[in-house]
Amino acid sequence: MLPVERVRTRKRWFPWMMLAPMFFLVLAPALPASAQAVGQESLETAHAPSHVSRSADIIKAATTRRSRANAAIALSYWVTKNPGEVSDADMPILAGLLTEDDDIVRREAASALGSLGARAKPFIPQLIAALNERPCADQPAMSADAIHIALEQIGYGPMGFPCTDHARSPPQAR
Repeated sequence: MLPVERVRTRKRWFPWMMLAPMFFLVLAPALPASAQAVGQESLETAHAPSHVSRSADIIKAATTRRSRANAAIALSYWVTKNPGEVSDADMPILAGLLTEDDDIVRREAASALGSLGARAKPFIPQLIAALNERPCADQPAMSADAIHIALEQIGYGPMGFPCTDHARSPPQAR
C-alpha cells in the first residue's frame, strides 16, 4: 500500500515540477530589468530634493496664509533642530524666502538663517535688503525683529537701532 501512495503523489506533483523551470525561464529576462529599476530608484532617492527645498515649494504653493505660516514655522523649527543637515545648496532657498510677501514667512526664513550662524554670512546682504523693504512693523515679533536677531546671530554685530525708532534708517551692507 505504501508504494502505491508514493506513485500517486509523484504523479500529482509531476506537472508542477515541469512548470517550475519554465516559470523561471519566463521570469529570467524580467529580472535584470527589475534590478535595474531598483538601482535607478535608489539613485533617484540619492538626488531627491532636500527637506528645505520641499518645504519651500510647499510654502510657495500654499493658497492660504495659515498654511504658508504653518509650513514656514515648521521649516524654521526643523532648521533650528537640524542645522547640520542644511546643505550649502539649501541656504539660497532660505534666503529666497525673505522676498515673500507674507511677513510670517519672512520672519521664519530670517530665524532659520540666524540659527545657521556664521554659515549664513554670505546672505547678510539679502537680510539687509529684506530689512530695508520693511524696516519696522506695528506688531512685535515680525520679520524686522527676526532679521535683527538673525544678523546678530550670524555675527554682523549689534544692530544698534530699535525697530520702534522710525527716524533711523536700516543699516547698509558692510
